[in-house]
Amino acid sequence: MNKPQKNLSNNFKPFIFFSILICLIYSNTFNSPFQLDDYQNITRNAKIHMQSFSLDAVVDSFYATPTQDSLYRPLSYFSLSLNWLWGGDDVTGYHIVNTTIHLLTAFFLFLTVRLLLRTPNVKGLDHNTIYFVALLSATIWCIHPIQIQAVTYIVQRMASMAALFYIIGIFCYLKARMTKIAVHRLFWWGFCALSFLFAIGSKNNAMMLPVVLLLMEFIFFRDLKDRKTQKLAASMFIIGAFLVAAAGVFIFMDGNFNRYLERIYEVRPFSWQQRLMTQPSVLLFYLFQIFYPTVEHYSITHDFPISVSLLNPWTTLPAILINASLIGVAVWRIRKNPVLSFAILFYYCNHVIESSILPLEMVFEHRNYLPTLFLFVPISIGIKKGLDHYFVVKKPMFAFLIFSICTALIGLGISTYVRNYDWRSVQSIWADARKKAPGSARPLHNLAYGYYEPTGQTGKALELYHKALNLTPNLTLIRADTYNNMASIYFSDLKDYEKAIEYAKKAIEIYPHHTSTLILCDSLSLLGRYDQAMAYLDELLKEHPHDTSFLYRNGFLRLKTGKPNEALNFLQACLQKSPENYKYLRDIGFCLSRLNKYERGYWFLRRAQNIRPKSPGVLLCVAENQLLAGKIEAVNETVDQLIELIGVPKFEKFIIKIFDDPLGLPIIFEDITPVISDRIRDRSKSYLAIADRLERKFLLNN
Repeated sequence: MNKPQKNLSNNFKPFIFFSILICLIYSNTFNSPFQLDDYQNITRNAKIHMQSFSLDAVVDSFYATPTQDSLYRPLSYFSLSLNWLWGGDDVTGYHIVNTTIHLLTAFFLFLTVRLLLRTPNVKGLDHNTIYFVALLSATIWCIHPIQIQAVTYIVQRMASMAALFYIIGIFCYLKARMTKIAVHRLFWWGFCALSFLFAIGSKNNAMMLPVVLLLMEFIFFRDLKDRKTQKLAASMFIIGAFLVAAAGVFIFMDGNFNRYLERIYEVRPFSWQQRLMTQPSVLLFYLFQIFYPTVEHYSITHDFPISVSLLNPWTTLPAILINASLIGVAVWRIRKNPVLSFAILFYYCNHVIESSILPLEMVFEHRNYLPTLFLFVPISIGIKKGLDHYFVVKKPMFAFLIFSICTALIGLGISTYVRNYDWRSVQSIWADARKKAPGSARPLHNLAYGYYEPTGQTGKALELYHKALNLTPNLTLIRADTYNNMASIYFSDLKDYEKAIEYAKKAIEIYPHHTSTLILCDSLSLLGRYDQAMAYLDELLKEHPHDTSFLYRNGFLRLKTGKPNEALNFLQACLQKSPENYKYLRDIGFCLSRLNKYERGYWFLRRAQNIRPKSPGVLLCVAENQLLAGKIEAVNETVDQLIELIGVPKFEKFIIKIFDDPLGLPIIFEDITPVISDRIRDRSKSYLAIADRLERKFLLNN
């Protein structure tokens, strides 16, 4: 009767311990702002901006990836949608969830290590040793500064959620393998499968879980002295490797390996062969960060030499040989040191996807969150054996070891806490990266984009962008982004449209499908060069025929250039995608009015008005439609609503702004202005001057 209570106590105490430890170490992160991909995936991603908790909203959140309408990391986006529902863009809620995920992962790691050390092929560990090793290894893992990016960097919740469900899957597998009751086995196998699906739904690098479970089966449960078992293991791993490779091609590359590599490596400063040669050095660099965890070694970006051949740089071949040797030692020692072998193979196995030919950034620390789960277990076993030995033969050395272990753990926690201070602002994280990676363009680019642009310091932002261009290798996406951001400054802040066109074209030269095309088209339009803008849009639509931003601009420019019939086709295509978009409805109504289909046009304009009843632009279009249809009383009534909405003192500025705007609706002001002037005069004699000025302006222009 006492055993369940004792087990509960043995689990409850570590949970409280991890809770206190993690909350203390990450207590300075709860106000850390959004960074990097947080903007694209959260603040600027309207798809996750959940307004109410309903079945439709939940399903929509599963498809919330900003770059495509597909089921991609659905659970991660669902969790971000819930955060938005409960707190909008307040970062505190996101950090609380991230820290909770980290806590749960540490706790399940502790439970899993305890089970792992009781498996048949692990010998000579008593209950106290197992408990100590599980607690120490999970503690080192959860307080280590290598985990910061996966916890403090909000969008990397994807990595930490995947790791949480991954370790739960391993825990359930061990439970299923070690229970003797059939019903219980079925229960744990079911939860293992469910955990795998949840892990994949959080981040797709969790697809390695079946391979790891297969590895665990042979290392911890099978007799590898048996020749049949050895042959079975070899054949299973060959088949597993093939299936993982095939799944990777379909999950990550849409089933087209060659086309994917050709297309995506266009924007990288390295080829897939160079990335593959460089990754062994990166994996050793990660191990260096893990086993020499000082704050100076951690950064959001790193200057890392790209291997262009096996001998350039000279470290390339030695790195390959060292990694191969570590894997070889792990395989060689499987029977004698199963825990050590598993820890090494687990590390490499879970780096396979992100350290392969996928065109990812060369180095990112959050990639170690999952691979390091078991890395500290053999170290903890060694520490426990050392303590046991010196406790018997040399008490002073035992005391020294205890002191050293406590000091090392406190040092790890302090390193993590201090490093987290660098994440307190956009400026601090990139200023730190600039010092640690002076040869990298990314810190300069992100300082300009994340700090100086939002604070209105466009001159400083442009200065940093120019410096970044001098550092960035040719033909990289970051270079295209830099040109794009410079074009955006000249377009939005400095209103220098010629410069905006110059830099937008440079971005497009590097990456033809870059969003700079929209800046380019808008700049050309604002300079009245509509035909050039439409030519660019036509080219874009060949590549992206269903992109509503390109369709809408193309339709609007055709409307602007007096081609309502052509414009109608583009606008109707937009409306099919978003039937409740008031701009699409308004402009279709406007087109139909120009085509003398007044009743039909009025129907669309009224729908737009129902959606946006206080939109001055919609009311003005309604008034023009009624005027063209000869409905004078209706025109007067609509114009009165418009004047009431804007107010007479502001009305003149409103009309002139639309008239002077090259991207404004092409209202026939010489027709509608006399009606507006008359309605203004009827309101008060004090408004006569405004009415007269409006008439003179548009009669003169006419």
